Amino acid sequence: MRWGLASGRSESHGRDRSRRDHRMVDLVMSRQSGSYAFVEFDDTERRRLVMQGSATWSFEREFLEWTGLKAGDRVADVACGPGVISRLMAEYVGDEGFVTGIDISDELLKIAETIKRENSAFEQGSVYDLSDHRQQYDFVYVRLLFQHLERPLDAMSQIFSILKPGGKICVLDSDESVFGIFPPHEDLSFLIRETQALQAQRGGDRFVGGKLGYLMRASGFEQVAPRIFVMTPENMGRDTFLDVVLKFRPQLFPAEFRKEATERMQAIYDHALKHMTYGHNGSFVVKAVRPSPGPATREKA
Repeated sequence: MRWGLASGRSESHGRDRSRRDHRMVDLVMSRQSGSYAFVEFDDTERRRLVMQGSATWSFEREFLEWTGLKAGDRVADVACGPGVISRLMAEYVGDEGFVTGIDISDELLKIAETIKRENSAFEQGSVYDLSDHRQQYDFVYVRLLFQHLERPLDAMSQIFSILKPGGKICVLDSDESVFGIFPPHEDLSFLIRETQALQAQRGGDRFVGGKLGYLMRASGFEQVAPRIFVMTPENMGRDTFLDVVLKFRPQLFPAEFRKEATERMQAIYDHALKHMTYGHNGSFVVKAVRPSPGPATREKA
């Protein structure tokens, strides 16, 4: 019974990256303790979060370079989760740079602490109050946060405030107007609509990617430029692609419906493993700059 809310790269490259990603998962899972209490996830879901963080790094690194991340930058990783991307960015900016990961979940930050580099630190905090970080950063990265936010414009304004004048921002987030698995399981479209509605009920938006540019402009950013990142089984590896696009969805259901939702998701997953010939999942990647004050502004200051 359904819970009725809603009426380019080679496959071998994907397999190689999948092996690397599993090594990162094993590192984190072997060194952390406790449970992810923010939404009562089990070990399988926690592993998925870590996998998602490392699986797309080769693509995300290119997005960060496109935005202007460079060695020596002071970086804020807002909604850093288990800290996988924070660690990789800390490696990228080198010993002269520094990465601060900020997340609301104490349990995720405990995981992040186990894999951090010397040129990084983690702090608990809300994206709605970043007053302790005003104008501290050359670069801010925000990934897969805005889809969860009830007040995205307030959050973007807070992020604007922590950049130095001339500082750069890169935001990556979902837009499920670009999603498909072919041939589809008969229950796929219904499950997708249900999870979209459930996230909307919580104040989230699985179509927020296409709105990021507006949120940036409304918050004062300039030089706003979007790209679309499309994951496929070919560029991610089949298993990783399906893990990323399907396995989180049962967690959006109320506890009493979660077991059934998990069984439905697994049926869709198994069908795709056997029959999928193509799939895609889209996200927007948007970069912008906090403007430096002009001559008139500097004279007044």
